[in-house]
Amino acid sequence: MVWAALRRPKVRVWQSAGVASIFAVVMLWHVYTWFEAGVVMIPTYVLLGLSSSCLMTNIGAIAYSYSRINKLSVIKEKLINSLMF
Repeated sequence: MVWAALRRPKVRVWQSAGVASIFAVVMLWHVYTWFEAGVVMIPTYVLLGLSSSCLMTNIGAIAYSYSRINKLSVIKEKLINSLMF
């Protein structure tokens, strides 16, 4: 999310969010194995919430960088069209 907020290139945001999402999915899978084994305690739910929030944050960073690029291209196109006329 920091890379997206600092307006880094879209590829850089996707790379960092992609790697972080892999770790979040691994942690989510690990917690689900705890459910399968019957280990249901407070840390199980804490890690489930942590991995879910990390995954949603990474998806949000990708969506934010994608929408920012689209908005900038629309603004640039309108500016060029106004100068051409």
